[in-house]
Amino acid sequence: MQMDEFRDLYIQTARERLQQLNDLLLKLESNPDQLDLVEELMRTGHSLKGESAAMGFEQIATLAHVIEDLFSGIGNGQLEINKPIMDALFASLDYIEQSIDQIESDPKAMDLDSTEYVKKLKDLTGLKTEGFGKSQRTADGKVKVEIDKPATAKDQQQSTADEKKASPASSSPSKSTPPAAKPKAKKISTVTMKVEKLDTMMNISEELVLLKMKLKNSPLLEENSQLKADIHRLDRLVTDMQFNIMQARLFPISLAMHTLPRLVRDVSQKTGKQVKLELEGEDTTVDRTIIDHLTEPFVHMIRNAVDHGIESPEERQKLGKPLPATIKVKAYTKQNKVYIEISDDGQGIDYDALVQASIKKGVVDAATVAKWDDEQKKTLLFADGVSTSEQVTDVSGRGVGMSAVERAIKKLGGDILVDSTPGQGTTFTLRLPLTLAIMQALLVRIAGHYYAFPANEISRSIQVPSDRIQSSGNRPVIVVNQQEVPLIDLKQKFATQTNTRTNPPVSENPATDQPEANQQPTSPDQAKADSSQTDQSQLSNQTVVLVRHNNDLLGCVVDKIVAEEEILVKPLNSLLKKQTTYFAGATILADGRAALIINVDGLLNQTNHH
Repeated sequence: MQMDEFRDLYIQTARERLQQLNDLLLKLESNPDQLDLVEELMRTGHSLKGESAAMGFEQIATLAHVIEDLFSGIGNGQLEINKPIMDALFASLDYIEQSIDQIESDPKAMDLDSTEYVKKLKDLTGLKTEGFGKSQRTADGKVKVEIDKPATAKDQQQSTADEKKASPASSSPSKSTPPAAKPKAKKISTVTMKVEKLDTMMNISEELVLLKMKLKNSPLLEENSQLKADIHRLDRLVTDMQFNIMQARLFPISLAMHTLPRLVRDVSQKTGKQVKLELEGEDTTVDRTIIDHLTEPFVHMIRNAVDHGIESPEERQKLGKPLPATIKVKAYTKQNKVYIEISDDGQGIDYDALVQASIKKGVVDAATVAKWDDEQKKTLLFADGVSTSEQVTDVSGRGVGMSAVERAIKKLGGDILVDSTPGQGTTFTLRLPLTLAIMQALLVRIAGHYYAFPANEISRSIQVPSDRIQSSGNRPVIVVNQQEVPLIDLKQKFATQTNTRTNPPVSENPATDQPEANQQPTSPDQAKADSSQTDQSQLSNQTVVLVRHNNDLLGCVVDKIVAEEEILVKPLNSLLKKQTTYFAGATILADGRAALIINVDGLLNQTNHH
């Protein structure tokens, strides 16, 4: 996140703190014995102090520290609230508001001088607070308020009266006193919104997109040129609206990176290694749902890099490598995707050791892996239970970290690229969609219905002659690249999973085309008859979509491959989720028909189980 974004966030938060302080002070003025208000005022002042100090606004931070200690003294019974103190507090809040106004008006501006307001509060209370550091605490953990001869209420009132006499109207204002501002309406530049509202807006925009598609395909447009022009303008407006709503769902990836410096420090100390972390591209924006699911993969990959990738300080010195070692996390966007590179300058991947560990775990046999190249061996990095570490520690060594990373990234519709050079280091590249609301999918037709395969799960599609289909363990298999691949007929698998009333059979034309004028919708009975005829006609060749998940490959028999398209993803309701594990969501095609999105993970799990 860039500094101007931090500044905007500070301004928004500071105004919220200021409003809280004003509201709480008004309540306390009416109920001076309500100690819970004092506690809340102290906490709010403490928060404002810390946030202001972090942004370098030391004048506000110093005043907020005095306010915090003042309420600590009231809570401890060392001070009593009275009108002069309340007036001074409200004046201090007015000063803070004027300072925030100045900070907001000029990106280079700093806060106004608060010396006069700090002195006023300290004179009224006898506080000895200095700066904006930590307050001293007593043995029982309470904040210690240093009081030097607290002024009595009579003294305070007399002091106020003397100040009024000593300040004639003709006198010039103090340089430290901000000029009195004329009351004016505040311009609200930032709004806090729950993500659920954004999701609702996104769903509504999707419905508008579908309605727009139907209107664009209406035959009425051919007869009315004005209507056609209006629909064209509506098309552009709906597209712009959807784009801007999707932009509102994007957040800087720094929200997922902010824990990494501490993580690198802690793991480095546990392993006795010297490592520094470099972050780049923290302002890259991605869908907030993706950010929510990146924390766990980051933790596993950083632990793996420090424990397995980086050498010990002694070994790096022998090799002439610099100390400390470097782990770099770099984020950027390219071609509607976000890329996150996690690289280290360590020892690289020992593929021989990885293969031996995989054979020992029974993940792969020696005869099979002997025919593999390095690209195929890379898949073993993500196999469950495989680790090249000789001992299990609380950092790594159980062989579950990288498999968990791949599952999480696949669930987000992404994939992982690996580039490793022995002795020089390793780079893992996470390739993710910018948003989960849209995905690239392969549309297929099965028994007269449309279905969608997530494109990132597809290996390729092939035509298989019927005489190439074999049987192994009472299930059909095909051989692809000398590997037995189980075959599943989705027409039979989905027969009991889909409802023809919610997904009626489709015409021969793709979803993006207009139906033929003389073609009638296919009835369920006719669809079954057509399916039987299709079975007979496809005895010579079967259309098979090969899907891959982890190291598993599965062949899915479909009737026809329709097209590859970008689709809007809509989640299934809770009832449908309970009924089936075969589907991950649904989409609406251009002609208004529904298409279920196939859950490859669930399909493979069910197939392996049976």
